[in-house]
Amino acid sequence: MAQGLDFELARSVLIVDDDDSIRGALKQLLQASDLPVIGEATDGVEAGYMAYRHQPAIVILDYQMRKLNGAETSYVVRFLAPRSRIIAFSALLEARPVWADAFLSKGSIGKIVPLIES
Repeated sequence: MAQGLDFELARSVLIVDDDDSIRGALKQLLQASDLPVIGEATDGVEAGYMAYRHQPAIVILDYQMRKLNGAETSYVVRFLAPRSRIIAFSALLEARPVWADAFLSKGSIGKIVPLIES
């Protein structure tokens, strides 16, 4: 049983986006591919708390949010959950920013599962 739990934690995902419909779409895509969504945050402050509490393997992080933007939030997440990998998920950015491990445009939302699995 412990091995199954470890496997789930190794694939766990935290979704951070201030748009309810984007979070919902991401959650549906991930759960349909058996990727466990351990939490959803609407801003960088919530993301920091959830990252610390759940220690997700992957954090899908929007760039433009209230309170803290994606870049600012990434520093908090890296401090509180240093093993988490960050995917910058944005309609504004055109390439992987230095604060992220990977990048995906919101226009390519359907590619999120293959990106996580690679």
